[in-house]
Amino acid sequence: FDLEAELALRVGQDAIKEQLRAFKHEVMLDARRRELGMEVGEATFPHMLFLGPPGCGKTSMARLVAQILSSIGGGAASKHLVEAQRASLVAGVIGATAIKTREVLKFAKGGVLFVDEAYRLAPPGSEKDYGREAVDELMSEMERGDPVMIFAGYNDDTMKEFMRLNPGIFRRVQRVFEFTRFSAEELAQITITKAESKRFSVGGALEALGVPELAAIYMRHTSEAQRANMNGGMVDSVLRAAKRHLDRRMGVESTLEELSTYRAEDFVKACADLPKAELLETPA
Repeated sequence: FDLEAELALRVGQDAIKEQLRAFKHEVMLDARRRELGMEVGEATFPHMLFLGPPGCGKTSMARLVAQILSSIGGGAASKHLVEAQRASLVAGVIGATAIKTREVLKFAKGGVLFVDEAYRLAPPGSEKDYGREAVDELMSEMERGDPVMIFAGYNDDTMKEFMRLNPGIFRRVQRVFEFTRFSAEELAQITITKAESKRFSVGGALEALGVPELAAIYMRHTSEAQRANMNGGMVDSVLRAAKRHLDRRMGVESTLEELSTYRAEDFVKACADLPKAELLETPA
């Protein structure tokens, strides 16, 4: 497993990448200490908190955590990441939530349990919500360190309330990763990378359309609210819409180069197809 190669495939989030490098280094050193007979205890890995807006790569980075543990022989099966949300853990009747949560924990044993939108497990003001039962079950397993748990959510009061819900969770979370929104330049780079991975080109030989030019299109034709709320998810929406506009320019006799080349106008029109800013609220 080549962590550097994996990180190179991911745009932005430089601080998160440094934290992952440090995490791998520390786990490797403890493995070496045990190999040399030092008393460093069993390999109990830290639970984590991933904070940031949607679409910033939290799930992708969680997969790397599982791969890091696997590559060092820390007990996590290769790429064994179990993703869970409220619906995966919470049932609608008394007592059933604990059973449902235990089943997910059992499936995640030896790997990493990624609880996305963790704040939804216990919404504020819902003392009788069954999600609290799920939180208690998760907390009871955290001391064992297996599975490693990653709780993800916005970097705002909703996650602070979640952590306050059960002080045991706060005590057991040892690492906090704070993800940032992607800049227009990073969104442009992600767009080009994704397009090329599908064997499309951006601009082609007739039009200079690299990262700076596409970033300028995003700055001119999308709002800050759109970029902040959609974040990395905006790229997929733009590419889907850009392909529709590309198709409208094509005919059945078009060449392969024409069929696989996005022009600036495709992206300008795709930006106009995004949800309007007035429908969005800028997240914290």
